[in-house]
Amino acid sequence: MNSRLVITVVTLGLLMLNHSTAFARKLPPQKVEPGVEDFYLPIQEHIRHFSIYTPSNHSEKPMPAVFIFHGYGMDDRQMMQMTQFNTLAEEEGFLAVYPQGRNKMWNSKGVPNDLTEDVDFVDSVLNKLIQTRSMDTQHIYATGFSNGGLFVQRLACEMPGRFSAFATVSATIGRPQSESCSQAIPEPLLMIHGTKDPIINWQGKIHPLFFKFRTSRLLSVQDTLSLWLERNSCDFKPTTNFRKSSQQKNISLEQRDFSTCSTNERVIQLIIHGGGHTWPGNMTGSWITPWYLGKTDYSLNASAYIWNFFKQF
Repeated sequence: MNSRLVITVVTLGLLMLNHSTAFARKLPPQKVEPGVEDFYLPIQEHIRHFSIYTPSNHSEKPMPAVFIFHGYGMDDRQMMQMTQFNTLAEEEGFLAVYPQGRNKMWNSKGVPNDLTEDVDFVDSVLNKLIQTRSMDTQHIYATGFSNGGLFVQRLACEMPGRFSAFATVSATIGRPQSESCSQAIPEPLLMIHGTKDPIINWQGKIHPLFFKFRTSRLLSVQDTLSLWLERNSCDFKPTTNFRKSSQQKNISLEQRDFSTCSTNERVIQLIIHGGGHTWPGNMTGSWITPWYLGKTDYSLNASAYIWNFFKQF
């Protein structure tokens, strides 16, 4: 084999093995942002970290809160930069809460790890904020990307009633989690997923070169959608809208709105045709983003879309 080809193959393999390396390269250095505060909580045998962005014009009036869960290999600051939720929180007047996963990952009951206290951690963060912040407890929401999105699906099953609505990007649900979710209270859910996602593909398969997750068991995008349509007693026939990207070739958006649910909840699926394992609207990518994670739809601001979905509930 040609020596140059060997070097190329090895390089590709090393990049594919380390998800965190890819995110570190595509995101700029961390910055200390005004309005961001860091907090630490003892959970079981560990000290866990979370950060909060509070709008500068906040008052004593209770504010909604959005919990934002990062992907595998990321941290809270990188999630701030990728999603720009702080800017949105400043404009719309809500608390942006960024829990930090231990070892930069979350236990989603589908991706193998030993992080047993993650749900307890989120419950403790909620209780801490209720005690120390002027927070509207009827309007608390959760969204997440990739491994963080998988974890949000778990929260929808295991913390019914604590959050008013959920949204996931590039994530399905762990099969073990789905099997124990039959008693979940109906919850509004938004799912955003790219058809060309190479990391968590449409069938729920994680890329085989991610050896750390080789025993993962996830449902497909369609099976995850069906699970929540059944939980919310929704008609499986949606109202569908299509829109081609105004900025990119071979990228289009399909919105499937399942609003006829007997529980008065709502399920929306956004399909990014040609989209990859990315946060739509994220402008912090580099040359590695389309090569490694697939294409980003720049015509959709996922953060704004998610917030507009949340505001309905």
